[in-house]
Amino acid sequence: MNNHLSQSRPLSPFGIEVTASAASSNVEQVGASQLKMWMSHHRYVLLRGFAALSTDSLMELARSLGEPLEWEIRRRERTCRQSDAKNYIYTTAAVPFHWDGAFVGKNSPLHSLLLRGRPAL
Repeated sequence: MNNHLSQSRPLSPFGIEVTASAASSNVEQVGASQLKMWMSHHRYVLLRGFAALSTDSLMELARSLGEPLEWEIRRRERTCRQSDAKNYIYTTAAVPFHWDGAFVGKNSPLHSLLLRGRPAL
């Protein structure tokens, strides 16, 4: 990866935060191999300040990292806040980082990659 694209710092108790050096930096420029290396080494990767990705580009990035988890209805969920939400997905309240067992029985180890910000629509 080109060091001029981002800066990184370790998170505690585990993980890494990678911040784009410029708002025009694109996470796709980081490359799937670098993202996979970070996920393998740190388990949790928080990406901040990168240019927004379209839904199609975000799905392409996800596929370059592995097979996206197939939910009952579709691979991605469009979420809208609801004041009367019955679960974390649609809540207006704070949601703690959690693991709810959705990956039990999957062949690959659990890794997390979080892009902070909204994808472009």
